[in-house]
Amino acid sequence: VIARGPKLMLVKHLLDRNSPADRFNMLVVTEREAWMGQRPLYPFARQPVGVGDLTSAVFVARTLLGDSIRAAFEHTLAAVNAVVKATWQAGRYELELVAAQNEIAQPREWFDAWVAEETA
Repeated sequence: VIARGPKLMLVKHLLDRNSPADRFNMLVVTEREAWMGQRPLYPFARQPVGVGDLTSAVFVARTLLGDSIRAAFEHTLAAVNAVVKATWQAGRYELELVAAQNEIAQPREWFDAWVAEETA
């Protein structure tokens, strides 16, 4: 996809048969780097709405603030997890953005990204 023109691709939900069932996989790819990351997957009765929008917004904001691709990706994983976790704990499906606003800026939990392996 990158060879066709986009400078960056962020995949917010990547299925991986080798990952534990309780993990949510994400991927970011540029022409020069590719990073994988995971955060917990919470057992919602009804999936929350707006997670993709939140993911995009946090990632773009962090890159505009000058973060490297990896740092922006890791911050996105952590911030989105904080909001999704707060939403799950509240038993809701509409994102608990206000309740988790401080953790969007400064997440307490962090999820390290790793270099994505190229597979054929």
